[in-house]
Amino acid sequence: MMIIPKEISETTGKVKINAIVNLYNTSLRQTYGEFVNNKLYICVRIPNNIEAAKKLDDKLVKLRESIGNSYPEYSFTGFDRKGSYYICVGTK
Repeated sequence: MMIIPKEISETTGKVKINAIVNLYNTSLRQTYGEFVNNKLYICVRIPNNIEAAKKLDDKLVKLRESIGNSYPEYSFTGFDRKGSYYICVGTK
């Protein structure tokens, strides 16, 4: 849902290389969720590039809404930054 697909050049048909999108997508591969003591932790890795981090910030609200719809029995907090991750906690 949050991965940005690679762009393909219309003239050459080859994949365009976009370093910011690559950094953004790489950080999303290190995103995870875990259930611990009736709590659901969603941990989203923050990219180490300002522009890529801004792209992530723009999508966090939609991610929280999607997670809330997927797990209606949990009440979720907003995303708080802890180190190099944004963490959202859901409680039953």
